[in-house]
Amino acid sequence: MLLSVLPGLLRLGVLGFSLSGLCDGLASHGAQALLARAGLGLSVALIMTGFNALAIKDYDKPTSNWLLSYLNMATSSYGLIMAALAARIATTNANAVYALFGVPAVILPFFMLVRKGAKQKATPSAQVQILTEAKRGLRAIPLLAIVAGHMAVHILLYFELSHVSMRLLGFPIGSGQGTAIYVLGHVMGAVGFRPARARIGNPEKHMASALTMSLLSVAGLTASGGTSMSLLFFVLAGMSLSHVLPLVFALVRDTVGIREQGRLIADAVAAGFLGQFSALFAVYPEVVG
Repeated sequence: MLLSVLPGLLRLGVLGFSLSGLCDGLASHGAQALLARAGLGLSVALIMTGFNALAIKDYDKPTSNWLLSYLNMATSSYGLIMAALAARIATTNANAVYALFGVPAVILPFFMLVRKGAKQKATPSAQVQILTEAKRGLRAIPLLAIVAGHMAVHILLYFELSHVSMRLLGFPIGSGQGTAIYVLGHVMGAVGFRPARARIGNPEKHMASALTMSLLSVAGLTASGGTSMSLLFFVLAGMSLSHVLPLVFALVRDTVGIREQGRLIADAVAAGFLGQFSALFAVYPEVVG
């Protein structure tokens, strides 16, 4: 029953996010603004619940990995690009910044096309389900730690990219260019995900490597102080973070029964998504102020 309404929830979430953001710009203070912000939060939860459940339910693994890599890149880079554009637009008209919330509505058809093109995978046998049910809970705390770490790294990355100002070969590079390089790292990471998974083998070791690299990349961004070395750390951050969500879902597939997957994944990733966007809203008042 729930799966049948997920596509509708996804559409509703994307449209609600766009409309709530636009309304937030029209009602800049008071109860109406609070209601618009509440609509943003609810819409974000709908987007994550719908998209992630669709990405891991009844899809072949290669398609699912690409969907999740794209999702991670989209949720991260959208906020970063929005912050960069807001800094430019706000110099002439601060209220016009809210028009950027309409961007997800433009890419909604792409979500639907990707979903239609995905191949279905076979339902696991009863024996496999019994084995996975027996392993339930073994990695519950590590999974929550992974999600929390993922949120923390993204929040740090938001602040680094929103304040970055560097020079490379004599040319100034702002947050917009840094974001483009970060997205390039995500694309490279998505391309290299399956070879890395095959080489490392153990998803837990792969996850540990990805999280370690992501933390080192953020530390490197801070230590580089806006020099040309920051570009390398942007790429490393994108590459490492593009592996995190697919690995989270791989661990969930291996350890959680079919009937429990949707609920657990929706809860875990909705928390991660909301954590990422909370960083955007923390930066946003400073950008437009």
